[in-house]
Amino acid sequence: MEKEVADSIDSPLEGIFSSSASLYSNLLPREQSSQQPGAHKIGMVLSGGGARGALEVGAMKVILKKIMPDLIIGTSIGSINGAFVASGGTADELEEIWLHVSRRLLFPRNFSLFFKLFKAESMSKNINLKEILQRVMKKEHFEDCAIPLYINATRLSDGDSIFFNKGNIIDAVMASCAIPPLYPPYSIDGIHYLDGGVSTSNGVKKAVDLGCDTIIVLDSSNTKRMFNFEGIFDVTRHAFHIMFRKSLLNEIARCHDRRIILISCQNVDVAVNDFSRTAELIRLGEKAASEILDDFEF
Repeated sequence: MEKEVADSIDSPLEGIFSSSASLYSNLLPREQSSQQPGAHKIGMVLSGGGARGALEVGAMKVILKKIMPDLIIGTSIGSINGAFVASGGTADELEEIWLHVSRRLLFPRNFSLFFKLFKAESMSKNINLKEILQRVMKKEHFEDCAIPLYINATRLSDGDSIFFNKGNIIDAVMASCAIPPLYPPYSIDGIHYLDGGVSTSNGVKKAVDLGCDTIIVLDSSNTKRMFNFEGIFDVTRHAFHIMFRKSLLNEIARCHDRRIILISCQNVDVAVNDFSRTAELIRLGEKAASEILDDFEF
């Protein structure tokens, strides 16, 4: 079940600003769309993937030069990228931010693990992420966004996909990025949420429900493992990527009466918390988007 909800709640960090692409596109003729003539509407859906979200940044540098989407839907790291652009930021500005973040900055160790063992909520604390968002986000509330924005989070109590589109943007993003076991669940108005990718919805169906007949999907998941697994958390991260990818493809398959443009780089293996290859991923995202969009008319 998908629901729209509105949240109601409202130590600076220094230094934040200082291949091959495997592509799949399913382009249905415009005549097959159920939209009326003149009602053409473009949605952009951004998936989760942690550090691989840099691929989305590169893709958006290309996409936003060609078209401006009518709405943006983001999940997990895609909610950060999507919210920044929807609230008035540029892809170039977003690139600059990405080039100044690191694993140590975004995933500080939760030392309570040593005392609580299995009772600790997460491996890392989310305080740095929230401070970064407070510094860089262009707008505070959804209602002030230049582009309509929807952020997908998973309600912990029942697993429902909740699409925030009103109220405080940062709280919604924090909820959407609460990926276990790296970050703890995030509470809004006493309700706990997990990463949006944990639910069965990736936002594609939501874009359809909102009237989009062309949907550009930026997929930053990774299902092709090219080196040996190194422990339980490596296996867990990869399991999440498989889950996200399968869920996304299943959702796309159910939207057969819409034009879907899926851009992904499945052959690039970068862990969700590895920010050492950000510049490379941005370039690959640009290449992937260029290859599929250069000859496409919107």
